[in-house]
Amino acid sequence: MSEFTFLEILKKEHFLIERALRTMNLLIIKDQYLEKEFQLVYQIIKDFVEDNHCAKEEDILFPLIREYEIDAQLVMVNESEKRKEIIETLEKGLKTLDKEKFFEGLKDFIEIFARHIFKEEGLIFPACEALLPVDINEKIVEDFKEYESDNKGYDYFLKIVEDLEKVVA
Repeated sequence: MSEFTFLEILKKEHFLIERALRTMNLLIIKDQYLEKEFQLVYQIIKDFVEDNHCAKEEDILFPLIREYEIDAQLVMVNESEKRKEIIETLEKGLKTLDKEKFFEGLKDFIEIFARHIFKEEGLIFPACEALLPVDINEKIVEDFKEYESDNKGYDYFLKIVEDLEKVVA
């Protein structure tokens, strides 16, 4: 267990996102286009991954760790812009009920986010453990909690992922 609780929070979120990615991949493989379920997939991607997980990293963590010579933006170059483009593709596919467009966005999202997790857990998080002072943990955790108070929490999205897993099982 890391001395840095904020890293454990992000790793827990990564694990949930990986579960969601596997479910998304099964939807593609099974060629299942279920409007209600795709609304839920979109909600996970937009509300949990983009507006919660990535926002905490990009708005709270990355600016703070840059002060300690850890530049996450170098590792995650252009990822934020690519995620926004993918979300637009997903929105278009969902609004027009275009299965192919939605699957295209889903495939791109699965690919980019698998790399996201690999880069963070393989490069950024170990750098944080090696270079950050332990006393910074409390500030980051508090900032995360404050940020999350305005958003739906982990348990809400865990339930959505569990429901999606049942649909594709």
